[in-house]
Amino acid sequence: MTTNPYTALFGENPHAGLPAREQEFRRKVDECAAWVVEHGRLPGRSDGSLGIWVLNVRSGRIRVTPGRRTYINEMLPSWQAPRRYSDEAFFARVDECAAWVAEHGRMPREKEQWGAMLKKARRGEVSDARLAYINEMLPGWNAPSRYSDEAFFARVDECAAWVAERGRLPVASDGPVGQWLNGLRAGNNTITRTRRDYLTARLPGWDAPGRRSDEAFFAKVDECAAWVTEHGRWPRSKEGQYGQWLVRLRHSTTISPARRAYLDQRLPGWETSGRTAR
Repeated sequence: MTTNPYTALFGENPHAGLPAREQEFRRKVDECAAWVVEHGRLPGRSDGSLGIWVLNVRSGRIRVTPGRRTYINEMLPSWQAPRRYSDEAFFARVDECAAWVAEHGRMPREKEQWGAMLKKARRGEVSDARLAYINEMLPGWNAPSRYSDEAFFARVDECAAWVAERGRLPVASDGPVGQWLNGLRAGNNTITRTRRDYLTARLPGWDAPGRRSDEAFFAKVDECAAWVTEHGRWPRSKEGQYGQWLVRLRHSTTISPARRAYLDQRLPGWETSGRTAR
């Protein structure tokens, strides 16, 4: 006859006389203690129902009364500590991260592989031994992750070439180069003096909101003038691409003198005509 491992360790019913729920809780603690004896560690989520039970006890989903806490502390002294992988496995991950840094020339960002590991280290959530190994293998790991000045200058040069070809600064809708420039404007106060000086030299006016060139604006005015000539009236506010455009112009207080003069020349009465048209 095969002996039940639980019975062999704890007897037939070691918690007889307790309420049924208390018996069930303590039996679960006993099963977990037996599992620890066999495996040398607490069960984790991937170890099945017993690991899930431990997580539920830690999180409070399963109520732990003072009496239950006394028993679980006695049987499973480390039950409140999350399961952690060994130092050897941690050091191997640091080695992998160091190889990645050597290949890419920078520290990983938070959402990249190993980024979360370094974030925990920056918050002091690793042991002294692990911290010492990170310091040895990843010098400068706790400095903000930034790509090199050389890479930044190269990106500025790419943007400057784009401007030289099109005669204007890019906007977000122009793709990666415009989105990159918008990102710089959003983080304007974090750009180093060296990078700011290079930006100013290569991209004058980069920190102003991206606007279409005067040439593009004048072309839009010409198109609208052609529409008015063809239809013999002003476009209504919700009519096609020119109606809303004129509405925005009429309410704008930032039109440059050059643009206003061109509007007056090509679309006389643009500020008042069509205001009542719907």
